[in-house]
Amino acid sequence: MPQAPGYALDSYTRLLCTLGLLVLFTRYAVRYVGKLVRSYLFVSPEHITLDYGCSDWRISSQRAADLYSSGTKLWTREDLKAIEQQLGQSYIMDRFSVRRIDGSIILISNPLFQVQNPIWKPYIKYQEYWQLVKTQPSGPIETYLCSYIVDWSNQTARNFRGFIAQPMQVFEEKDLLWQNSTTYKQLAALIQDLIGTNTVKKVLCFGLGDFCRSAPEWLKEQHGSWDETSDIENVTGCIIQHSMAITIAQLCRGNETVPLLAQDPDYTELAEKILTNNGFKIVGPHGAGGFAEIDEESIVISAFAAAPVKQIIADLARPMLIISTGFNVFNSNEKPLADAESPRTRQMWLDYDVYTLPSHSKDVEICCAVKGLHLYRRRQQPLDSQGA
Repeated sequence: MPQAPGYALDSYTRLLCTLGLLVLFTRYAVRYVGKLVRSYLFVSPEHITLDYGCSDWRISSQRAADLYSSGTKLWTREDLKAIEQQLGQSYIMDRFSVRRIDGSIILISNPLFQVQNPIWKPYIKYQEYWQLVKTQPSGPIETYLCSYIVDWSNQTARNFRGFIAQPMQVFEEKDLLWQNSTTYKQLAALIQDLIGTNTVKKVLCFGLGDFCRSAPEWLKEQHGSWDETSDIENVTGCIIQHSMAITIAQLCRGNETVPLLAQDPDYTELAEKILTNNGFKIVGPHGAGGFAEIDEESIVISAFAAAPVKQIIADLARPMLIISTGFNVFNSNEKPLADAESPRTRQMWLDYDVYTLPSHSKDVEICCAVKGLHLYRRRQQPLDSQGA
């Protein structure tokens, strides 16, 4: 049955009204959205929140600076002993545990877990004060608050280089050169005067260098010509520094032998054997354990070490004597030196008197070995106490 004309008109009217309302709503919606967009784009600057400056590194470095200022130590004996022990058992360790300076623990996977003949040697890589607050570390974000991490050194090229000719004989000859030098006599007199009646219980050496391995190819090419004599000249400084340590240990000897400890992850097995035969005990082969031995009754010898020795000392103890480099911090590129000064070492030196390490002009080879080194003696009474 056909619909009445009035009914059809009524339906058409409702449809038009609905469409009109839809168009009107859409128009207002578009205007509203447009206003929102314009208000977001052109609102005054105080209402815009930008967080591009809130980088992980800025937040971490500020946190490190705050912890350091509050007196938090970057290194402790317990942590140094623990990480040295872990790396010594790397074959059975699938992960290494590292404590960050805020007290939290991170776990680092061991790529050489149960590897029978690894070509990579794990060692402790230090991230000292300036790397925590100024120079962004190269590792993952989680390591930004680590004062030490685990790294691996490829040993293939190192082992391929071979040894200098007759390293044991070379060591004996250079040691004899040291003992017969005027510098030896001057240093012995100074050490005896500075020690006085104080008891020294150990002598610790850090980073004095390997003296058995032949020079790398890049160094030979840099010099143009290279022979066996050049190889010997290249290691003479390391041998003289070790001989100086032997002398100091002998001068400190009373009724008992004073332990003479040496730490350098770069030592070859042959160098360790020669040193052991000359009274040394090798410690911290991965670069950490020896630092845990530092105490108030020790002497520390560190010549141009590739580790923040002075900063570690400042956190652990005040040795009786320290033989080390000067007070420099940055290189020509404004990068921190490996053994750079820090606010805490600057405070430490207030407790010490500084002396120039003796070197006689006629002892040419010896002068080169000790150039840039200073001797620091701990005061009997700290400077702060004197002013009280």
